[in-house]
Amino acid sequence: MLTISRFSTKKNEDYWRNRKIDWVSHYFSPDHPHRDFLIKILKTSPPKSVLEIGMGCGANLWRIKKEFPNARVCGCDINPDAIKTADEVFRKEYPTKHFERPAIDSIADIDFRVGDITAIPFHGEFFDMVITDACLIYIGPDKMDRAIREIRRVGYYNFLFVEFHSDKWWKRLALKLASRYYAYDYFKLLSDNYFKGIKLTKVPKEHFGGEPWNTYGYFITSGR
Repeated sequence: MLTISRFSTKKNEDYWRNRKIDWVSHYFSPDHPHRDFLIKILKTSPPKSVLEIGMGCGANLWRIKKEFPNARVCGCDINPDAIKTADEVFRKEYPTKHFERPAIDSIADIDFRVGDITAIPFHGEFFDMVITDACLIYIGPDKMDRAIREIRRVGYYNFLFVEFHSDKWWKRLALKLASRYYAYDYFKLLSDNYFKGIKLTKVPKEHFGGEPWNTYGYFITSGR
């Protein structure tokens, strides 16, 4: 079982690291319904600095920067093309016809880097909000504990995960056997790694409107 997990994690990593696509047409959707709920959560404690791990081309960070113009938004992704596209989009080098640009007062407002979740390329305890959004669903048990420790290392206040959760081992196994995705018992996982104030909120069906999000999708919030 462990050997399969390791192979699957590497397969997912290789897929995302080497993917060559038009990132904007495939993934740049700042108005996706689930981002409304993400912003609603952030408004309960407006962030001054945000790090998204597995940011893709930056749709979440774009929306966050518009809603919280004084926040510094940073991110990392395993795919160099995704980071290059995010840099171009935020620096007005990439045409985005349908979305009003957030205000970027200074180049220091944004910082996007190529990096792996098991070695996040930012200093420890630096961000007051750390986010993952459909990122940990690709991380197998062989790397998950290390990934969670890295996430905790870079954040000093709040965390938000939009991921697949189940407290039933057989449901987690069923998802893995049916797909390339991983679900975890996030209450146990985060508690075991010293996160505090863990809260799980089911993703509303209208936000994704399909499986496996309808069954497994959760907004998971916690503190340090």
